[in-house]
Amino acid sequence: MVLKLKPGKQVKLEIKSVDRKGRGVGWIGDYAVGIPATVPGDTVLARIRRVRHRRREAEARKEELIQAGIDRKTARCSHFGTCGGCLWQDVAYDEQVAVKQTMVLNCLRANGFQIEMDDPIPAEDPFYYRNKMEFSFGVSSEGDVCLGLHIGGRFDKVFDLESCYLQSDQSNKIVKRVREFVRSRGLSAYDLRRHTGLLRFLTIREGKKTGETMVILTTSAEDAPELVELGSQLESEFPEIKSVIRSVNRRKAQVAIGDDEEIVRGQGTVSERLGDYSFEISPSSFFQTNTAQAEKLYQRVVELVNPGPQDKVLDLYCGTGAISLLLSEHCGEVIGVEISNAAVQDAIR
Repeated sequence: MVLKLKPGKQVKLEIKSVDRKGRGVGWIGDYAVGIPATVPGDTVLARIRRVRHRRREAEARKEELIQAGIDRKTARCSHFGTCGGCLWQDVAYDEQVAVKQTMVLNCLRANGFQIEMDDPIPAEDPFYYRNKMEFSFGVSSEGDVCLGLHIGGRFDKVFDLESCYLQSDQSNKIVKRVREFVRSRGLSAYDLRRHTGLLRFLTIREGKKTGETMVILTTSAEDAPELVELGSQLESEFPEIKSVIRSVNRRKAQVAIGDDEEIVRGQGTVSERLGDYSFEISPSSFFQTNTAQAEKLYQRVVELVNPGPQDKVLDLYCGTGAISLLLSEHCGEVIGVEISNAAVQDAIR
């Protein structure tokens, strides 16, 4: 008898491992079934969503946790379970770290690397750590503009965010204020199917060590004179905001980095500190999203490279040059390589 899974089928599975996307994996015959928000040891009731017969893979949605492999706790966030962001907030942080270490080892070993791994360096606080968050605009079932995050598994559905515990409380207040303004002025959200409408993303970048904040509104190419008023209000209500940027995305691709950038209010960058260095960050530049952990990461890189004064170091994908600059204290020369011109200009400054 040949097993052939079909979408919609309800199955009971024991989670055996975690895949590279962080999904728990159980097996039905020779099909690997990936299920978000599960960890090894869980037994769950799930419903098949998608099947790839050639790869002998399937995706499923968890409907019931029958038995937990790791003790669960009450998630801090009221959106947990709806939001497609945090999948393990009901799992203790030290348990999360252990599962993630297993994920990394599995990825390496699947590609032929048999290595030993140092113990992970955990974060001091698993909340309020991000210095950058992207929020999406959408339309509710009542026809109102939404501003928040995506419902899990839905690229076309956005829910109104009340509070997110990843960036800062100020970030939540900025999201709320932007939503109120947009609705009061009757501005439109971008429609992914019709490719009409104005507002696509709201991105907030924060200097965790400096307190400086940048607000980026990614829009279509439609005229939007109201954004000047919004920028002025944000700057007045939140003194930490040093920059309000409009980023114009003319493409159909739903990405928060636009083709052109316009400074609506303030300056075009914000600063952040890592160790003894201060970095200028522009809207599209890459910067490690966890400032506190980035300092630990970069220090570990310096320890492992251990360069001498005669050494020349090549730093690939160097971004704004954080690792390059830290290494430059210890070696003769560093060459950074980076495709983003904005990031290179930040590094030069």
